Amino acid sequence: MRVLSVVFALMLSCRAHAQFEDKIEGHYRGTGGNSLYMRTVILDREQNIVVANIQTGVVDCIGYFTGAGQLHKKAGLKLHPSAAYDGYAGQDESCVVTVHFDKTGKHASVSESHECNAYHGHKCAFDGHLSKQKKMGEMPNPLPVNWPKLKE
Repeated sequence: MRVLSVVFALMLSCRAHAQFEDKIEGHYRGTGGNSLYMRTVILDREQNIVVANIQTGVVDCIGYFTGAGQLHKKAGLKLHPSAAYDGYAGQDESCVVTVHFDKTGKHASVSESHECNAYHGHKCAFDGHLSKQKKMGEMPNPLPVNWPKLKE
């Protein structure tokens, strides 16, 4: 009976983690004046492998990063450049973008190591808070609303 209880508890634990994975997949947009955007996709549910595309943009600076990593419920998601998805991969292998999700999967915080300049300029970063969007749509234009218009 005790063995059955332990097996049942392990099954519940695995199912809870799978449910958490399902909650984090989707589109996220920066909160406040934050010009961040992130899309997450679960590539391998058994290994907890997630790929994310992150965009940032402020006046005079835009950036793109696509990375893959293993999701750890408490430690978050540490994304490393993904050569399969990103033309810049290999230029700065030391760049690591970390994403932490709240328990509901509706909010995330993003931060980067200091070695990510190959993916954006010096005036912007992959850093800030995001909220999950209800509808999954196309990736937005990364340029901020107050971006100066080009003269024709």
